[in-house]
Amino acid sequence: MMVNVCYFGAFDPDYPRNQIIRAGLAAHGVTISLANVDQRLPTRRKIAPLLRAYRRCPPHDVLVVPEFNQALVPLAWMVARLRRIPLIFDCLISFYDANVIDRQKARPGSARARLYYLLDRLAARLPDAVLVDTAVHRDYLGRLLHVPQERLHVVPVGAYDAWFHPMPGRAPDGQILAQFFGSYIPFHGVEHILRAAADLRARPDIAFELIGRGQTYKPVRALAEELDLSNVRFTDPAPPPDLPARLAPADIALGVFGAGAKTQRVVPNKVYQYLAMQKPLITADSAAVRDAFAPGEHLHLVPPADPHALAQAIAALADDPAARERLAAGGYRRIREAFTPGHIGAAVMEVLEQCRR
Repeated sequence: MMVNVCYFGAFDPDYPRNQIIRAGLAAHGVTISLANVDQRLPTRRKIAPLLRAYRRCPPHDVLVVPEFNQALVPLAWMVARLRRIPLIFDCLISFYDANVIDRQKARPGSARARLYYLLDRLAARLPDAVLVDTAVHRDYLGRLLHVPQERLHVVPVGAYDAWFHPMPGRAPDGQILAQFFGSYIPFHGVEHILRAAADLRARPDIAFELIGRGQTYKPVRALAEELDLSNVRFTDPAPPPDLPARLAPADIALGVFGAGAKTQRVVPNKVYQYLAMQKPLITADSAAVRDAFAPGEHLHLVPPADPHALAQAIAALADDPAARERLAAGGYRRIREAFTPGHIGAAVMEVLEQCRR
C-alpha cells in the first residue's frame, strides 16, 4: 500500500516522538511532507503561515498532527474534511494533565484549566484516529476525555537508533558515573536523585551528573547547596544530535523518580534512549514500564520518590560490573526486539491502514 503523509503543525522535527515515527514510516515506504511553522508563534499567528506551507506540500492521502499541537487540530480537521482524507493526531501528552496536574501552571477549575481540557477533548474527538504512547495512558485519556477506546491506538515512543546506539565512553576520572538528563519537570523527580547522592556521599567512587535545565532547576540547585553535595555536577543541556555523545560515559543511567500519577502512565524518552545505548538503567516502578520491560532483566525498578531505595540500587550496580553488563545487554536486546523506528513505523502503518479503509 503506497501512502503519502503530510505532517501538519508547529513542531520540532528533531523531537524524538515524531522523528521516530517519521523514520519508521519512511522505512515502510511512506512518503512524508512537512507543513510546519514556528512553535513560538501564538496560535492565531500560526494559522496563515501554516496554510501557506500546506499549499506547497505535494499530494497526500493522510494528514498527521504531531505531538503538542492540540490547538491546531480543529484547523487540521477542517483541512482534512475539505480534502476528504483521514486525520490522525499524536496525543503524546494531555495539555490538561501536563499543565494543571503535573506542572501546576493552572489551578483546577480555572478558566485556563478549562481551556486546556477543551483543547484536549477536541483533539481527541475530531480526528479519525489518535495515537497514545502506552496502554495505561490510553485508558487514562479515555476516562479523562470520555473518548471511546477504539479511537485511541497505542504506539510506543521507542528510540531513534540512528542517534542512540552503543558507543564507547568512560568517565575521565575512572569513577562510576550515575547520569540523568532532562528538562527538570516535576515528573522527573530530580530532587530524589540528589537525596540519593547525599546517601552516597561517603562513596568517592560514585559520581553524579545531571544534564539539562528546566522548571525545577533552581530549587534543585538550591537543594544541592543545602545538602552540600560535592559528588554531583550540573551540566548544560546538549542539542539533540550531540546528546548521545554526552550520554556515552554513563555507567549507570537514571530515569524518572517522581511520585505523581503520570509516572504510572508513561515511559519517557530517556528510558528508551539509555537502553538503546546499552546502559544499565534505574527508573521508578510503574505499570507502564512493566508493560514494556521486565524488571531485573531489562532494567532495575525502584519505588517512586524513594531516594534511599535509589541509593541502594546505585550502590549495588556500582559494586557489581557483571550485573551492570547483564542489565545493559538485556535492555538493549529488548529495544532491538520491539522499539526501533521500524517497529514503531509498523504500528503506525496499522493505524493508517484502518483509517484508509
